[in-house]
Formats: sequence, structure tokens, C-alpha cells
Amino acid sequence: MVLPNYAFGGIWHNGYYWDKYISAEKKSEDYDCSIGGEVTVFQVSKETYTQAYHEVLSDILQSEFGNYEFAPLAINIQKLRDLYCQGEQDFVKEIPYIASIEEYEKLVSILVDVVRREQLSDADAKTAVDLAIQMTSYLDDELKREAKLREATLLKLNLAVKSEDVAAVGALFDEIIDDQMRKLTLDKEGYKPSPHKILKAIEKAIGKITVDELASVNELAVQRALFSLVARFPEPENSEKICAGATKSKAELHALLVGIEKYEDEHFASLHGAINDLEMQKKALELRGVEDIWIATNVTREQLISHMRELVMDTKCGDLIVFHYSGYAGRERSPFLAWLF
Repeated sequence: MVLPNYAFGGIWHNGYYWDKYISAEKKSEDYDCSIGGEVTVFQVSKETYTQAYHEVLSDILQSEFGNYEFAPLAINIQKLRDLYCQGEQDFVKEIPYIASIEEYEKLVSILVDVVRREQLSDADAKTAVDLAIQMTSYLDDELKREAKLREATLLKLNLAVKSEDVAAVGALFDEIIDDQMRKLTLDKEGYKPSPHKILKAIEKAIGKITVDELASVNELAVQRALFSLVARFPEPENSEKICAGATKSKAELHALLVGIEKYEDEHFASLHGAINDLEMQKKALELRGVEDIWIATNVTREQLISHMRELVMDTKCGDLIVFHYSGYAGRERSPFLAWLF
């Protein structure tokens, strides 16, 4: 039976016929495949399916690594996707054994490499990456499997950012955080990495992409993922636990009062009363027994940060710091991870 203009997945156009496979009959409903969504599948025997799978896989594996004919390769990638979807419904247990582990390893390398070269359409590149991610599960070497999976996942994240795929960016960022937590934990038995160390590893793992770029696509998902990460490292319930092992002494109160009335930027008129606010706040704190009160007036950002650092260095574990600011206020987007560092 000739199948006009389509075969297993319904995407094989341009006069490509599977006339040698005579037992294929279209199923009544389309199948929602895990790679690429809805696809048309057919009634085929295991033998027919295996033969078709081998032929397409062989065509891809014959590609000279790094020297591809991208147009026919893109067609074969779509064919392999169609066959994978057919097998996902009918032969899911057989797919890992249709080809050898060495063949699957080479296939994953080719798919990852061809996407990295950015010569495929966005749709074909996404299909290739999804296939690569799926095929890594057929590799038996755990280190190779995880390395290839990380490569493919990062490429998929790049594509998601490029296409502004909100859902994919959120899901992939979650995966990368979980992967880095697992990787850092396995590096040392019993070691529990800090959020800071994990975030540094994440920044390294996502390569040229920045967390700010991810947030520009899906800020809510990135925020949720980061807050969820920090929540895995609960703070001690009180200062006694925070200061475990430190010399026990009475906690002290410190204060940094900042008032800015004069501004270098001509767009901001001078203020009146900000410094007076500090005097009132100082008296209120003194009445409550606070002795260590630092006052900073008309300081620059750098000077203020310097004061804050000096004050922190002057405190001991368990002390409390009151910070007061009087002056103009505004909002400016800072690096997305600044609050965690």
C-alpha cells in the first residue's frame, strides 16, 4: 500500500513514499508525542518498524562528523522523530535495543553538534535536541550519559531563550538547579553545598546565558526556582543556633542612620529635613539604650557601602543592626542574583 505524501509521523512530505512497507494503515486518532506534540501514527508490525528505524538511523550515522549536508540531515532528523513517536506508542520497550549503545552514543554526538552549529531551522534544532535528550537515556555509561544530557539541556535552554519559550525556560532552569545540586553533593560524600556555591555552579553550567536573560523571558519561574533553592537551606531558628560555638556574650544593638539632602544629579533638587530625621531617630534609639550609632550624611553609594561593611565588621555574632535612610528613593533593576550574594 502506497502512503501518499506522509509516512509514520505525517511530516514526510515532498514525494517521499514508503511503498515497500505495504502493511501500514493510518490509526484512527493522532498521537500526542513527547517530542514535538501531535503526530500521525500507523498500524505497523515490529519488523517493519525496526527496518525503517534502522534505515533512517543509518543515514544519519553516515554523516561525516562536523561536515554535514544540513538539508538532508534535517529531513532525516524529522523522520527519526516520527519513528520515535511511532515507537513511543507501540514499541517503547524495543527502541533502546534497535541500535547498539555505540550507535546511540554517536547519534547523540551528531545531534548535539549539528544544533551547536546553528545551521538548522529553530523547529528542526528543537527536534534534534529533544531526540538527543531522549537518546542519552539509552547510554549505559553514567558519566557519558550525564555529560551528554547536560550538553543537550543547555542547547535546549539556548533555544528556549531565543524563542522566548516561557514554559521551557522555567522547566529547564529547574532541571539545571536540581542537576547542579546533585552533582555538587555527589562530589563529596556528606557535603551540603551552600546556595551561593550552587548558584556559582549554575552560572558556569549555563555558559553564555545569564540568569538575567532567563529572567527576562520568565521572571516569575526563575524567582520561584531561586527562592525554592534557598528554602532548601533553612536558617537556624534563633541567634543561639546561629552563634553555635561562638563566645557567649550579650547581644548588642547597632545603628546606621543615613540622610542625604544634596545630590550631584541636577535632576534631583536638594532636600530639607533628611538630616533632621537622623537626629530625631538618634534620640529615639538612645532612649532605648542603643549606644553604637553611626551617622552618614550626604554620602555616595560607594561611601555608604563602605560604612555598612565597617559596621558589620565591628559587630559580633548575634548582634542586631538598625538601618535608617532618609532621602530620595527609586527603583533600578540590579543583577538578578545580587540579593543572594
